[in-house]
Amino acid sequence: MKLHQHVLVMESLDRARTLLRADRAAAALGPALEAVRIDPGCADGRLLLSQIHLKLGQADLALAALDAATQYEASGHGRLDFTLARAKALMADGRDLEALPLLNSLIEQCPGDAQLHRLASASSERAGDIDAASRHMQQVVALEPGDRAAARMLARLLAPTDPAAGLRFIDAADCDEPEPSRQSSPAQATQWQTTQWMRQSGRLRDAEENYRQLLPQSPDDAALWIEAGEHADRLGALEVARERLIHAAQIAGDHLGRARTSLARSRMHAGDFAGAIWWWWKAANCGPTDDAEHAIDCWASLAVCALSADRAHLVELSQRRLQALANDDDQMLAMADAWLHGSSGEVIRAATQQNATSLPTASPLTWILRQSADVLGEQARRKPGWADTLYHSAVCEAALGENAAAREHVQAALDLNPNYKAATTLAANLPKAA
Repeated sequence: MKLHQHVLVMESLDRARTLLRADRAAAALGPALEAVRIDPGCADGRLLLSQIHLKLGQADLALAALDAATQYEASGHGRLDFTLARAKALMADGRDLEALPLLNSLIEQCPGDAQLHRLASASSERAGDIDAASRHMQQVVALEPGDRAAARMLARLLAPTDPAAGLRFIDAADCDEPEPSRQSSPAQATQWQTTQWMRQSGRLRDAEENYRQLLPQSPDDAALWIEAGEHADRLGALEVARERLIHAAQIAGDHLGRARTSLARSRMHAGDFAGAIWWWWKAANCGPTDDAEHAIDCWASLAVCALSADRAHLVELSQRRLQALANDDDQMLAMADAWLHGSSGEVIRAATQQNATSLPTASPLTWILRQSADVLGEQARRKPGWADTLYHSAVCEAALGENAAAREHVQAALDLNPNYKAATTLAANLPKAA
């Protein structure tokens, strides 16, 4: 190739690079094509053409440009920038399993390159390898401790399986956050997500403190108010739960069904079966008409509440509606789940009744209670760290008269969460060991 042609190629490449850096990829395409027309074996031209196509969202053309470099025996063979360009193009084309070996080979040669780890983390996550995605993102955080976005991304990767580890990274990121920005919507969203991880990792009091900070800042966010109400219910703060969930029902919008069912369930836990009947009735008659699962849940719970409140006509009506919606197995499961919530309310109601001398006995649905106790006992053995499972298991056992097992499970629940008010009430009213 003659000297004047080399000059033309350099001018075309410079023009294309300048336009690409100015975010004018479409305009950069013409000069880049002109460069490779003059010199088909120009490796830099092929690489630049690939980068332009990638910027334009044309992953297939980006890969074709890199393949052409090999076809014309361009000098890009073995260059790290060519390998990186191919990996990026494969990722853009949805071929993460092909991109990962290229990225891993680059990381072996440049282990301190945080951007390579970012790419490998993203590609691993999309390929379904969350462990590898977490490992690479941990490297990013180690290499660039000030990258709060990376720390939050790592927390999100870790949280589903290890919420405590996720919290450690999110806490570290928040320590560096300037104080004024904590009042911003993104900061509040991060705090809400952190609160959910706190709940998952058993940091219930910290989660409650976060809810108390978030609620006044988001008076119209029904999803937040429902979640905060459900959390208060889990802690046994039943009046706090009622206040939050009533507010949620008033602002619910698309969340109205969940607000009503959560409120109804919370009233069951409080032993207020008349109040629960009202809210289950509202939920059953005002919920989505095409949601069979929601309807089954409502009518089964309404039947249990009506039974506890001695409302025979409602029991009969609820059972008829339930039979029309579900087969025998689904009816049994729905009634068992409803009775779990109702049985804890029976404990509260018995403890607050004047001159009450004993715990509630099993309802006419004893066979459901027995099955529920067995299922919960097995669940408690598999996941011993869940205070709710232990507490509800104790409730069922107490109602069945199995006081020794009930004492063991309720104490285990209190060991996990000393502030569990419903568990404290149950423990105080269980007969002492002989």
